[in-house]
Amino acid sequence: IKPEHSKYSACVHIKPNYFLLINTENRKMYECLPILRSDNKYLQHDSYIGCSNYYVYDDDKIKDEQIVGHLGYKDLNALYFHLKNNVKKMPKKIKDEILLSLNNVLDDLR
Repeated sequence: IKPEHSKYSACVHIKPNYFLLINTENRKMYECLPILRSDNKYLQHDSYIGCSNYYVYDDDKIKDEQIVGHLGYKDLNALYFHLKNNVKKMPKKIKDEILLSLNNVLDDLR
């Protein structure tokens, strides 16, 4: 999803709609996961999914946004294990919900 302020975000859970921001820099405080432009043609350059903060977008906001692409299996799998093993700042309840959602998507893609 590309918000109005031109920062991409990745949907990681639906109902509630949890999103992680995609950043241009790997900042340690965001507990980032790198994603490559070569695997995600909608990106303008190699980027980083910030995993320490999540954002909730309501359905009205999402309808107004432009979906520009989807993370592939490789990146979704890497995101799952990165969240599970490395991310410490996200609230446990939210993290568990996101992990379950990602696991369900990965099961569907296997």
